[in-house]
Amino acid sequence: MLALLRCYKHRSEWFNREELRNLAAKTRVAERCLALDLYRYLYDQGIDFHLEPSSMPGAIDLIAAQNTDDPLLLDVKILDGKSDKSYIKQAFDQIHTYTQQYNEPFGYLAVYQDCTAPLKLDTIWAFAR
Repeated sequence: MLALLRCYKHRSEWFNREELRNLAAKTRVAERCLALDLYRYLYDQGIDFHLEPSSMPGAIDLIAAQNTDDPLLLDVKILDGKSDKSYIKQAFDQIHTYTQQYNEPFGYLAVYQDCTAPLKLDTIWAFAR
């Protein structure tokens, strides 16, 4: 799964950057539109998944390949320069909650960066509750 997500990241940065930026700029639901692009990619790679299954703490964006050796719990966020660190911290907390809820050791956070400032994280605060 991680290899597929890295490939998607490179595909998006190298070949689809402007297309994704334009897609996000034309709609109020930019995060959902960008997530759909990622879902389309994963579907094209033969990944079986469920979109936004409901649960007690909320709805994760995507669950793929449950009950396998390499499951995927994925949530999508946009970093647009207006969001602050608390927004990203909340996203980490959210995916951490989902890993606990679904009893999985890993969860993934897909962050679309639409600003010039680099994303810098102090990993200690991301996991401190």
